[in-house]
Amino acid sequence: MVTTSLLLGNERDNHHPVELQATHLLRHMVAVGSSGSGKTVLCKVVVEECVRQGIPVICVDPQGDLCSLALTADDPQPLIDKGVDPVLAQQFATAAEVVVFTPAARKGVALSADPIQGDVAALSQEEQIYAIGSMATVLAGLLDYKLDSSEGRGVVVLFESMLTDTLRADIFPEDLHDFTEYCRALDGAQEERYTLLVKASTLASVRRQLAQLDVGARRLLFHQGVGLDIDLLLGRGAASLPQAGKTRVAVIYLNTLNSQADKAFFVAVLADRLYRWMLKNPSQSPQALFYIDEVAPFIPPVREPASKQGLSLLFKQARKYGVCCLMATQNPGDVDYKALAQFGTWAIGRLTTLQDIKKIESALKSLDPDNADQIRESLPGLTAGQFFLFSPDAFKHAKALQARWLYSKHETLSETQIAALCDERWGHFSALERVAESDNAANSEITRVPQSVAAAPLLMDEPMTSSQNRLFASQLARSCSMSASEFSALTGMSEVKARTTLKTLMAAGLAASYKESRTLRYWAIESRLRPDLGLCRPVTVVTPLIARQQVEAIAHASKAQKRFGFIGNDETVADITLAYHVCLRLSFRETAAKGLLGRLLRDKATVNHQRRLNWREKIGRVVWQSMTSGLYEERADNLYLHPQTLHIVTFSADSGISLEERPQAQASDIEDFDSLVMEERLPADLQFDEHHWQGRRQDADIKKLFVTAYDVSPQTIEPCFFPIWRIHFNRDASHETRIVTIDALTGQALRWL
Repeated sequence: MVTTSLLLGNERDNHHPVELQATHLLRHMVAVGSSGSGKTVLCKVVVEECVRQGIPVICVDPQGDLCSLALTADDPQPLIDKGVDPVLAQQFATAAEVVVFTPAARKGVALSADPIQGDVAALSQEEQIYAIGSMATVLAGLLDYKLDSSEGRGVVVLFESMLTDTLRADIFPEDLHDFTEYCRALDGAQEERYTLLVKASTLASVRRQLAQLDVGARRLLFHQGVGLDIDLLLGRGAASLPQAGKTRVAVIYLNTLNSQADKAFFVAVLADRLYRWMLKNPSQSPQALFYIDEVAPFIPPVREPASKQGLSLLFKQARKYGVCCLMATQNPGDVDYKALAQFGTWAIGRLTTLQDIKKIESALKSLDPDNADQIRESLPGLTAGQFFLFSPDAFKHAKALQARWLYSKHETLSETQIAALCDERWGHFSALERVAESDNAANSEITRVPQSVAAAPLLMDEPMTSSQNRLFASQLARSCSMSASEFSALTGMSEVKARTTLKTLMAAGLAASYKESRTLRYWAIESRLRPDLGLCRPVTVVTPLIARQQVEAIAHASKAQKRFGFIGNDETVADITLAYHVCLRLSFRETAAKGLLGRLLRDKATVNHQRRLNWREKIGRVVWQSMTSGLYEERADNLYLHPQTLHIVTFSADSGISLEERPQAQASDIEDFDSLVMEERLPADLQFDEHHWQGRRQDADIKKLFVTAYDVSPQTIEPCFFPIWRIHFNRDASHETRIVTIDALTGQALRWL
């Protein structure tokens, strides 16, 4: 049994080392803290310690922060400066084999996930029921059905019935293609039986959507690259191409997927495969660590994404089979409470908003009832890397932890850097790749091609094939955008040929261009980025709460009708569209007043701040603040702003979204989107008014304005998109169109300047 300690850091008051046994991780660990609290660094510390003890790790990386585990900290001096023993760092570098897998893309090792696994007949009856239910749920989520809606539940039941029928008939599908063919070839009796479960129109829609999955770019998710296999990810067995004496860390980088639905699908398949793997490979001691960063969108408390069921079961059962689970989230209120109950070790870092702290009060009281109040009051004042560590199996009371620094580098790798690492380190995995199926033979050529081959020179008058077009588009996608000279340097072709090739890609619909100063720059459409708008990375999106069915009911209730049969016009609902408004998210730090007295003093200080102070007044103000320091607290929070008018965007579940000039005396008291679930989306997948974004105010002007208005310390400014529904009404008599916009969070009418 593994008993060697995992060094997480030191106690803040006495600098004693804080250690956990690997067996403590069998009851799972969660790290909680606001952005910048250091929770991802702490989780990476746990990963590094597991590797040093020979425990392989699967990391799910939704944002790109985990890929740098592959980078060795070569210079010992920065490690020494941060209190890290370079010898331990070298032990990690020697022991770790970090591989970055990229679903549906060849940035790293391409990874595919077929939702259908054909070995169900070999399972026990109980396991068959679970496997079929899981596949049905994942398929329904993949087709964008809301699993918590009546229609979504009906589709799940439909798929369960279909898969059960194929199992009984001994024709269980081997993969998604086989299942799609089964659905396409239904006879009259089968169709009649299945329409007892769903409407005939729903059955027809399901069959059509399944067929569409196997065409276009999305099909790469099921066919391109190495098939998802847990032994491969853990480096077990000769077929996984392990490096002798090393422990594998498989980082699954999800940003190569275009939507949150696809990310949830992939995590669902991964959780299902891991669950079935551990049933076949039981262990009483830790044999693997499963780590998912920023877990909230995958297992929320209310919604039912495709990943929720599989993760819930995994968290509940994994400890029995030697699989340890680790997750990180900014707010435990955004994670299903039943799943959180399975986690025995908690690391709670800085939380600054009252809402966030309130959501963990019950957890604090259950984890350390004697010190809960003191810990709760301390949370806003924690700095990066400071946590309260609760582990009832290891400690009677919480430890005031200062997390150690990493053995590896900590940075966010670009896709270009990941691709360079892949060419340098992981080319041997191409021997395991499955070639994507295609309707024409040319597509079968798309495997990982060394850069020198991909850039093989062509005669100027020789037309490029579709497969070559796609290869060059993939080269272009390695960066957010490129000039012709940059593309020439990357591919090894002449600049004239590079310019011709880029124009060919544009004509084929694989690339687009824009002007930056006097330079024409190009980007790959497949990247789903918008460098022409300055959007070169995934953006933050507030997750919609109002479904289309609810909007349809609102639309039909809102359409105009003739009064008394002849006054006015009748209207019909012509179209309902989900779109987004863009706002600016300004992060800031604020010295906020506590209690009534603090607020009265704060009002006086604010008046003084808004006029120019002489030097005597400034000294007096500093002295006054030091005398009243107990009446204030440091908070980190966000403001959401209209990009052009800089009105403050507020939100509440009762009144919806509104624009105000100064809704509260303290910026951190403003109700906004921070309490809602957010996800990362690629900007090209969002429909929004680009003029609002292009006409935004300059960052310097925004920071200057809000320093004056609220006496805050601005940090960063970035775009944030919130969802809206646009309802288009046609007036029958006049053929005019009326458009009504409602927010997709409460269903209320929205006025946007």
